[in-house]
Formats: sequence, C-alpha cells, structure tokens
Amino acid sequence: MQVKFMREEIMRAINIVNRGVTKDTVVALGGIMIQANSDNTVAITSYSANICVKYIMNAEVSSAGSFVVDAKLFDNIAKKFNGEYINLDCDDKFVVNLKSGKSKIKIQGQSAGAYPEIENVKDTSSFSLSCSQLKNILKKTIPFAAVSAAKKPILVGVLFEIENGTLHNVASDGLRVAYTQTSVNADCENNSMVICLEALKEIAKVTPDIDTKIKIRSDGRNVVFEYENYIITARILSGQYLKYKSLMNNTPTVKATVDKHKFKETLERGLLIVNTDMLLDGKKFQKTPVVLSIGNDKIQLEAETQKGTVKDDCAAECESELRIGFNCEYLIDMISVCDSETITLEMSNAVSAVYVHDTENTTYLVLPVRLK
Repeated sequence: MQVKFMREEIMRAINIVNRGVTKDTVVALGGIMIQANSDNTVAITSYSANICVKYIMNAEVSSAGSFVVDAKLFDNIAKKFNGEYINLDCDDKFVVNLKSGKSKIKIQGQSAGAYPEIENVKDTSSFSLSCSQLKNILKKTIPFAAVSAAKKPILVGVLFEIENGTLHNVASDGLRVAYTQTSVNADCENNSMVICLEALKEIAKVTPDIDTKIKIRSDGRNVVFEYENYIITARILSGQYLKYKSLMNNTPTVKATVDKHKFKETLERGLLIVNTDMLLDGKKFQKTPVVLSIGNDKIQLEAETQKGTVKDDCAAECESELRIGFNCEYLIDMISVCDSETITLEMSNAVSAVYVHDTENTTYLVLPVRLK
C-alpha cells in the first residue's frame, strides 16, 4: 500500500474518527483502519459497539490496501511532522513507513482482516436538515436523556419521529422531558426511531453550526448521518418509547415569568448548599430539593442541608401562588438550554410537572420533589 496525502487533511480526519475510538476498540481491534482505494481516496474508519465513524479524503494512491494502527500514535506523528504532505508505505507485514519533509518514522501496524465490516444501510427512509438545526436539536435533548439503562434501556437515547414533514425529537430520563419539533425535507411520511445517546453525543461534537445540509437515513436497525466527507453509522435502540404527545397539553393555574439569567444565578447559589459533592464525617449528603415559593412578584428559594442553609429570591411576574420542591440541578439544566431571555414556569399544583415553553417549537417538563 502506497499513498500520499496532505498532513492537515489526515489530522482533521483522525480528529473526527477518534470520536468512535474507545478503550475496548483499542484492545479488540487495535485502533483505526486506514484504507487506500484505487479511485484515489483514503477512508479512515473507527468502530465501537454503538457507533462507526468513517472519513473519506482525497489522496494520491499508488497501490491500494489497508491496515489498522493506533489512532493516538498516528495522530501524534502527523502533528509532529512539519511537511505539507505525508508519504505512507505499508508492506505485507504491516510495517508502516511515514515520511514528511526530511522526517521519517517507522511504526508497526496490524492486519485489517479482523476489522468489522460496516453494515450496508439501505435507504428505506431518509430526511435532511441543516447542520445547525441538528446541532440545536441535540443541544436541547441530549442533557435530558437517561445516562443509565438500568431501569428502561429505551430512554438511553433520543426519539427521532417524522410525521408529515415535521421531525419530532424527545428525550427523557423518567423525571424530565425535552421536546422539540423541526420542519425537514423528508422522503418518508412517517418514521420513528430511537438513536443511542453515546452516538448522538459524538455526532454533536463533530457537527458544525452551519446551514449546509446533512442527510439522515435508516433501515430500522441502524441510522446513517452523511455530511460532506464523513459518514457516521449509529445503532437504533429497540423498544417502545414513551407516549409523549399526551404530556404536551397542560392547563396551568400558576405562572411565573422570570429573567433566565437571574433565575439561573439564584438556583446556582442554592446548589452550593444542596449538591452532594462534599462529604461530612465521611458520609455523602442525601439529595435535598430546593423549595420555591412563588408569589408576591418573586420566586423565593430555600434549602437546608448538613452543609447549611440558603435563602434567596428572584424577581418574577407571578400569577397565583404555590410552594413546590425541585431537584436544583434539573432546573439549571433546563434553563441552560433555553434560547429565550425570559422564561415562564407553568404549574398546576405541588405534585405536577413544571412546563417551560421555550419558543413555540420547544417544551421542557420537570417533575417536582414531594415536600414533607
């Protein structure tokens, strides 16, 4: 295998495919696969249990072939070279000779024979949206998905549901829900899939915030994200997702409109007392809710733990009064992804969820904590 490529391009490619490299990948597969093709392209591929990332770049290919190499080592070599191009030669024993400018480095690669083949995802349903739209969707949903599959594995992912040209996205960990909808160019009328959280986190990292279109296609088992030079294949989770539509209708009796930033600052001061990062006599604190008293043109916050007490308030336009408890971190997470400068908390009683409608296309729900 003999190939010549631009140093900056291979560095960019490795930076992207590294998203799919895990410790298990390094142990089982040896790293990333580099494959030179006769059409003067080079494909760099990484693979893990939930995601496969492939980056295709142009190159001068003298002879085709493939090998597997440690991603970190190869990336560090490319970074330390100072030439514009890198010449790569891999022999039949997978000894890889690299040359850039006056520098030469020899490393040992591995056979790509054991590297998994990427499943061919048939284009049974597809849609497209801009990269910036996808990035915004993931920003609003990823923080609300479950991080553990212990209780309900289907929640360790985000729902992508197409209905009549509208993409509905939902994430939930059982105690809070994020919902957003987006108009998309769809080749199918109706389709629903839950994409695993691990893959979406990596997709969010590599997706640029630009208007260029990204195509998403699936076959029921896997989903493929295609943008310019890279292709990301992710696993679709099996199971029945929660019925979110019935949750979107609320009839609040209590409302409080507040400046997003000032309310977040109030909550963050409360978090200093209620968080569990600090130990007292070798014991970790129990989760303690913050108590919000809504009314009299303010939201008053109170909490008491082994650390101490906190009492604070934030100006608000209130309709009716209510005393209610919340996990402080959940409220901060919700406020952090809201686009609006002012938000309205909508509630019915002390045991029902709080709703925040952030623009007409996005809604968040957080369940309260029952107060003693």
